[in-house]
Amino acid sequence: LKKSLIPDPKSRQFPLSFNERTQMVLDQSENVLQQELSRFNLETHQGNLVANKNRTFIMLFNFSKKYAFPPEFLLGQDESNPEQYLKVKNTHKILGIFVQSDLRWNTQVEHMVKKASRKIWLLRRMQQLGVYQQGTLREMHP
Repeated sequence: LKKSLIPDPKSRQFPLSFNERTQMVLDQSENVLQQELSRFNLETHQGNLVANKNRTFIMLFNFSKKYAFPPEFLLGQDESNPEQYLKVKNTHKILGIFVQSDLRWNTQVEHMVKKASRKIWLLRRMQQLGVYQQGTLREMHP
């Protein structure tokens, strides 16, 4: 990463975002991810397919404080339009598990606790209403 970063040629508006604070960007000649995204875009167009840019995003896993860079990746070729850059997400649900960009489990644990609390409330409410308990039917309370 140290060899791939160059000084930012753009003058960015202050205050800078967290990833822009080092004022370094990835060198386009060494940006492997952008090259793969361009290749993917070309292959989808050749196959008469269209990638949904509203559902395509980036999750940045960079724990370096010294070598931070803004995650600016395109799914097309129009670099002049900043709205074309892919969105950056910090949390996303993949196969039922919440993945965070800092690789912590806070969101997943909060989600599991919320689901468990709903189930416990449902069981308590059913018990209050006199629903089956250990295979026997209790009489309904008035």
